[in-house]
Amino acid sequence: MPISEAERSDLYTGLAEVLGPTRAEIMMTVYRLHESDEFATKGDMSDLRGDFADLRGEFADLRAEFADLRADFADLRAEFKVMSGQVTTLAASVARIDAKMDRFIFILLASLLALVGVAFFR
Repeated sequence: MPISEAERSDLYTGLAEVLGPTRAEIMMTVYRLHESDEFATKGDMSDLRGDFADLRGEFADLRAEFADLRADFADLRAEFKVMSGQVTTLAASVARIDAKMDRFIFILLASLLALVGVAFFR
């Protein structure tokens, strides 16, 4: 509700009686009264458009960063698949070496026993 000049003058007089004329003047200039039924101005709308444009830009940047993150995760998944395949291959190789090592040790012990037998029973 808009205030009239008479009401504004009365407010100033009341403040001047309580606070003094200098403080009352400061209060009247610092706390400017606005119309409560005042609509947004073209300038306000322009400011809002600018703010929304900034937000759209920031969201676009975030989308680009998320796209980069998705690509990085896809690369990591691919690397893990390769590593998983390598680990499987390595495990199979270790199992084959382990099986051959058992035969090698058996042959080595048999050969050693044969040499001991030849050396002592000759």
